[in-house]
This record gives sequence, C-alpha cells and structure tokens, in this order.
Amino acid sequence: MKLARDYRREAHEKTRSQAGILAVICLIILAVTAIINFSVRETQVIEGQEIEIYKQPLSFLGLFVLGHIEVSFVQISKKVNLEEKVSVKDLLHGFKDYIRVLAGHFLVGLYTTLWALLFV
Repeated sequence: MKLARDYRREAHEKTRSQAGILAVICLIILAVTAIINFSVRETQVIEGQEIEIYKQPLSFLGLFVLGHIEVSFVQISKKVNLEEKVSVKDLLHGFKDYIRVLAGHFLVGLYTTLWALLFV
C-alpha cells in the first residue's frame, strides 16, 4: 500500500524537470484569474446611509475564459503525469473546441444551481 509520502515523492520526480515552465503556467493562470476577478469599491449614499458596493467589471469574461483555462490545466496535468513535455502553448488547449467547452461549463453551472435549489 502506498503512503502519502510515496505519492508526494512520485509527483516531485515527475515535475522536477519541468518545474520552471509549470511555475510560469501557474503564474499566468493566477494573473488571468486575478484580472477577471478584480473588484472596484464604490461608496454610495442610499437613504442617508453610506453603503460600499463592490463591482467586478470584467467578471463576465470569466464565463468565456475561466472554463477553458480549467480544461487546459487538466490537459497540462495529464501531460505532466504521463511525463510529456509541457509548454505555455498548452494553455490554449481548452480554446480549441470553444463551443463544446463553453456549453459544458454552462451546464455544470446550471446543474449545480438547480441542485442547490433543492436544499433551500
């Protein structure tokens, strides 16, 4: 039976040779996610009370980009596990079949929302 340290050691061995490119890929994903989820704080006075409102002006881009980045990250993880060479270009893998990934991402959100309504 494998222990957790055995899995960690195996993962370390598989990622050691490509650690630099994997770090760059993670930083790109982090930057894209941070830009999309960037929020702007506004203060408005409503009925004599100051209310802080947080707006995310680019959040609609998340619908069209983040699901594809998730698919790309899964593909990159698969390549790392199979010990294949990974490049930054692999981040575009999720955009190859754009409509199908977009529909899948939409359906996951829809089904999650509908199942959550059962518990309200």
